[in-house]
Amino acid sequence: MSARDRLENVLEELEEMDFKKFKVKLNQAQPPSGCSNIPRGRLERADYLDVCSLMISYYLETGAIQMAKQVLEDINQRHLAAKLEGV
Repeated sequence: MSARDRLENVLEELEEMDFKKFKVKLNQAQPPSGCSNIPRGRLERADYLDVCSLMISYYLETGAIQMAKQVLEDINQRHLAAKLEGV
């Protein structure tokens, strides 16, 4: 399973309120070195597939996985962050 597939699966598991929290925290998080944050306007109406695509286009696959793990831990979704280990 590719990194993109794993990220999509994890984001899809978030409940609506947790997904909103994820997007807010993602916008506030420090992006990987050499990358910029995804503009808030791009995230506001994005579904989980859009967020996955945005994360990979802004942070590349490795950075997207790192950012997702960090944000999932920040919103107390450690069980989902653990699903991204080893990607």
